[in-house]
Amino acid sequence: MYDNKALIQAVDYQKSLFENSFTFLDAAQQQGQRLVDQVFENNTLLPENTRESYTQWVDYVKQSTETYKEYVATNFDKVREYLSEPVVATTVKAKSTKKSE
Repeated sequence: MYDNKALIQAVDYQKSLFENSFTFLDAAQQQGQRLVDQVFENNTLLPENTRESYTQWVDYVKQSTETYKEYVATNFDKVREYLSEPVVATTVKAKSTKKSE
């Protein structure tokens, strides 16, 4: 049997790397959103439908971001589960190179 411990550690590392990077990018996006929110709050010249469109867009981005994060986390778990299953080594017999007479 083969041992997949190294592969499982690599998958765990990649998952951790994804989660940390995702958290950083999400924080940067939230900071940008706060800045735009302040512009929208302080600007009385913007029409109401523009504000509504912005709010819908922000909600859509948040929902899509969470969906993406869940999708990636689920697939990391599937890969880890697949690698956790034992693998049985098989032997392959080589073909004979002798010619029949």
